[in-house]
Amino acid sequence: MANKGKLLIIFTLFLFVIGIRLTWDHIYSPTEMPVAKQGVLDARGWDFANKGTIELNGEWEFYREKLLQTDQLSAKGTSPLMVRVPGVWDKYVNDQKVTSLGYGTYHVKLLLPESKQSVWGVRVSNIRSSHLLVVNGQIVGQQGQPTAQSQDVIARNVPYLSFVNITGSEVDIILQVANVDFAAGGGVFDAISFGPVQDILANKRSSEYFDATAASVIFLISVYFFLLYAYNRRFKEFIYFAMSNFFAALYIFTHRERIALDWFDLSYDWATRIQFISMLALAFSYSLFMKNIVLKKSIDTVSRVLLTIILLCTGSVMLLEAKEFTHLQGLYIFFSWITVLYHFIQLLRRVWHNSASVMWVVISTCSLLFNGVFENLRSLGWMQDDGWIPLEIIVFAMSLAMLSTRGYFTALQKAEQLTEQLLLLDKAKDEFLANTSHELRTPLHATLNIVQSVVDGGAGELNERQKADLELVIGVGKRLTHLLDDLLDISHLHAGMEIKPTSLKVHDVVAVALDVMRYITDERSVRLVNQVPEQSMRIWADEQRFMQIVFNLLYNAIKFTPAGTITIEAEQKGRMVEIRVIDTGIGIAEEQQKRIFDMFEQGERGTSKEGNGLGLHICKKLVERHGGEIRVSSVEGQGTTFLFTMPVSSSLEDVRHVESSERYFLHSVERLVAATTELQSLPIMPHFPQQKAEATILLVDDEPTNQYVMMKLLAVEPYQIVTVSSGREAVEALEKHRHWDLVILDVMMPQMSGYEVCQRVREMYSSSELPVLMVTARSQRDDLLAGFAAGANDYITKPVEALELRARVRTLLKMKQSVSELIEAEMAFLRSQIKPHFLFNALTTILAVSHKNIEMAQELLLDFSTYLRNSFDFEQHEKVISIQSELELVDAYLHIEQIRFGDRLEVICEVEESITGLIPPLTIQPIVENAIRHGAMKELNGGTVKLTVVTEDGDTVVTVEDNGPGFGASLEIQQKTRKGVGLRNIERRLRNFGGTLEVESMLNQGTKVTIRISQSVSNVDR
Repeated sequence: MANKGKLLIIFTLFLFVIGIRLTWDHIYSPTEMPVAKQGVLDARGWDFANKGTIELNGEWEFYREKLLQTDQLSAKGTSPLMVRVPGVWDKYVNDQKVTSLGYGTYHVKLLLPESKQSVWGVRVSNIRSSHLLVVNGQIVGQQGQPTAQSQDVIARNVPYLSFVNITGSEVDIILQVANVDFAAGGGVFDAISFGPVQDILANKRSSEYFDATAASVIFLISVYFFLLYAYNRRFKEFIYFAMSNFFAALYIFTHRERIALDWFDLSYDWATRIQFISMLALAFSYSLFMKNIVLKKSIDTVSRVLLTIILLCTGSVMLLEAKEFTHLQGLYIFFSWITVLYHFIQLLRRVWHNSASVMWVVISTCSLLFNGVFENLRSLGWMQDDGWIPLEIIVFAMSLAMLSTRGYFTALQKAEQLTEQLLLLDKAKDEFLANTSHELRTPLHATLNIVQSVVDGGAGELNERQKADLELVIGVGKRLTHLLDDLLDISHLHAGMEIKPTSLKVHDVVAVALDVMRYITDERSVRLVNQVPEQSMRIWADEQRFMQIVFNLLYNAIKFTPAGTITIEAEQKGRMVEIRVIDTGIGIAEEQQKRIFDMFEQGERGTSKEGNGLGLHICKKLVERHGGEIRVSSVEGQGTTFLFTMPVSSSLEDVRHVESSERYFLHSVERLVAATTELQSLPIMPHFPQQKAEATILLVDDEPTNQYVMMKLLAVEPYQIVTVSSGREAVEALEKHRHWDLVILDVMMPQMSGYEVCQRVREMYSSSELPVLMVTARSQRDDLLAGFAAGANDYITKPVEALELRARVRTLLKMKQSVSELIEAEMAFLRSQIKPHFLFNALTTILAVSHKNIEMAQELLLDFSTYLRNSFDFEQHEKVISIQSELELVDAYLHIEQIRFGDRLEVICEVEESITGLIPPLTIQPIVENAIRHGAMKELNGGTVKLTVVTEDGDTVVTVEDNGPGFGASLEIQQKTRKGVGLRNIERRLRNFGGTLEVESMLNQGTKVTIRISQSVSNVDR
């Protein structure tokens, strides 16, 4: 009922508009306007000044098959017919038959009122198809060339406005007309207007204005829907609607005022063809539009037949001559109406229950019908142009636009809803992947650890086949671990991974990446080469993500390079830096290069190292996030080159990086004052401040800002912090000064990477003697393994959190302190231990000597007292003593042993005079005691022990030699055999002090122990 009510309202409104249109003629042409009677139009009673123009309608004289001038009208044998103008001449132009083709002369006499006006205007609208207008013997207007000879007639029919100078009150108007081209009605079709110039001109301009406005609006709508269709070709109704509007605009441009014929110099034949084609094409395209809305997939035979007929009609217009296809005008109009009405009825039936659609369909079709009826009646000559404004065409176009866009926006709204649902599902998918990856990691790592322990022999000995199978399981598990990491990265990229760009030096990043890759690869088969210049350019990129790009490309190169070289190069090109990863592997097929960066696209299936197809896709996304691009070039069997670009870091970006880094780190630290951002003003701690501190930390970082921030983060702790800016400076500091408690080491540094520095540290200190905390932007498994393999104790990732940094530093220092306490406890034990046999032998020796030599016995008692005093000195907490104090203990011990063994023991002491310096306590005496007990006294005849203390090349060198049995094994085995708890303790304490201990032994030749301590250290360190 709702649809029926709306339809009733719409039809009622259009019937009402039709009624207005039918009465428009009376409004437009007042009834009191004079008309011609018997060839005379008496306008003497017309007020031109107030009422405007008149139309020269009424009875005109018509001279059949004659083209006459004014002086020829009164000639004998020229009797006229009285005909009505405007009107079709088909019934009277030829006395033998009804035809539209022929020629003749119209004549009327116009009587004007007395007026001062001398210039008048004449407006001619539609005369088929050529004419000549003569007023008072003057030619004032002409279209084409009317002649009595049909072959000489030149057809043209374009509305125009003419001006004529009239004197007197009588106007003689002659109109010569010839039509040999238009077979569907000839003669004067629209009224000829006459009146004051300004009124004629205003009427002409207003009519052209409304035609141009209506046609332009429809044409713009057509262009708009053409563009919509070009953007989304799924909506075919857009193209049909655009075509309907285009042909409707073309129809308006070529009818009524026919303004297109003023713009383009078209022949009458082509102008007429365009008029007919626009009418047929409008019916065809509009029918297709209605059919596509409701009959997209249905088969309608009637529709096909009607549309085929329209196409045939259009073809006939193109192929036939004007006087032939114009003869079929009625047929064209009939089939056009039948086709449109049929599809309208079908459309109405389909959208009957859709109130919104049916309303716009009915409005658009009624508008088209309304305009079409009157235009067709006018073209047939059954109705004259009454000046009606063609607003119904605009209503037609707007209603169809509403109908089309409604469907479009409905689909768009559904698409947006589906898009939102897909985004939610995609987000849920990413969250599922992330959560699943996290959940799978724990059991996967547990499984790998268990399998690895079995391979390492934790569950007993395995045969080679079992080991191979389990190692295969480990390999598959590691590949699965990498897949989980890649899935996490993909999820982060889809969620909008945050990029934090900083100024990076390409060479340093590449050096760190290659260090890690050397750890996880066998460099005997694949050689990794860094050809990036050390003084290379800096880039503006996220450090962690840039390293991830380099790692992924290196992984890919290693997978497909069984043996050869992998080289990394870099070159600045404009505002971008091009980085190339070149390998000499198996290459990539040309067809695979086009899709190598697609997700889940893998390399050659024939290789044994297939990936998951995510690494290169992640590389591409990360490079694009930085504003660069990545590409590949490869030749099968010769190798592959991956090239990607990164933006160059400008000096302004470096400053912004410094400032943002400070703000980021300092913001997370409470009780810190705002610091300056000028690098020159960054405070550098003196190497050895005088204030008391619990620990001394060596901070190694090439960025002054990072040094300053780290110092600020640790400022609240009682630490001495010494900063150096390169790996070489760090090694020099470690060699020069020995009292370090912790090294905080940045991984990525110029010249020497953090991994190299850590290896050098471990050559001088064990992991318990000097812990190393590495700082890196990456926390991937391979980076951690490479760091631990180099000797690091712990890792912390950038950006550094204050609480985490303090906790890790505190833990490592406590570990170092615990080890030191164990060493001190061992020292206390060594100092306090009393060898019963030595005490018994010493007392026995003193007792025996006392019977013979009291003075010697007293000296022995003094030496024994000195020995006991140093051995039982529990209050001594000095880590070092003077070398003279240590030698006093040695002299006391040697004196007792010499009296005890007599001639069997020969002692040679060569001590440089004025020897100075410091040495850890109980360093020389245990070695001398060891040389006597396990060296010289092993022989029945005794032996010799030689103690030498000299200065050599700036070092204090202590040598203890014996001529005992020695050892015949290798030096390594000798040291392991010879170094008991005592010697190991001595060696460790010397190493902490910057000294060394060397043991040399040869079978049957004796043993030599050498202690070397730098005098610069021993004289300064306390």
